Amino acid sequence: MLGLLNRSRRWLPGVLAGIGLAVHVAPLCYGDWEFIYSFDDGANFVENPMIQALTLPNIVAMATTVKINVYEPLSWLLKAFVHGLVGMQSKYVRMVSVLVHWTACGILGCATHRLLASSFPDRASVAIAASLSAILFAIHPVHIEVLMWPSAQPYPLAMLFTSIMFLAHLHKPWSIVGTGAHVIILS
Repeated sequence: MLGLLNRSRRWLPGVLAGIGLAVHVAPLCYGDWEFIYSFDDGANFVENPMIQALTLPNIVAMATTVKINVYEPLSWLLKAFVHGLVGMQSKYVRMVSVLVHWTACGILGCATHRLLASSFPDRASVAIAASLSAILFAIHPVHIEVLMWPSAQPYPLAMLFTSIMFLAHLHKPWSIVGTGAHVIILS
């Protein structure tokens, strides 16, 4: 029995992550849902010339424009990449949001593992705990709105950068650089 439990520790997080990812992607791939084909906010997509062509003037506009009282140049850049690859299709904007969200959660799991590994000697339990915490964060129902609402695409992107910074902060050489940048910004 103990052997089965130890073997299941290795594959359980992967199975749970696969199920969670399938639940997030399934509405985008199967069924004729009206919301899949529409944008919730025309000003961010259909009426936004900055994202309709990835040109230098548009990139400059992304870096210097406030639209509907929001400044989000990296989000506009991501939208322009998606538009350049597949055109103006909200289904793919949502799929990219899911991909970015799950990538951020994977990085969060790695950062959590690094954080816990120094405090707990049982590496297998630490790996399971870190994986499960990231998966629980990923599948929490509060994220459905963020993943299925095209205008909320900046939030998974922000979480991606937050997870990257958290992981970088825990990695010794980068923590010194991050601390130095923080001190410079504050002064």
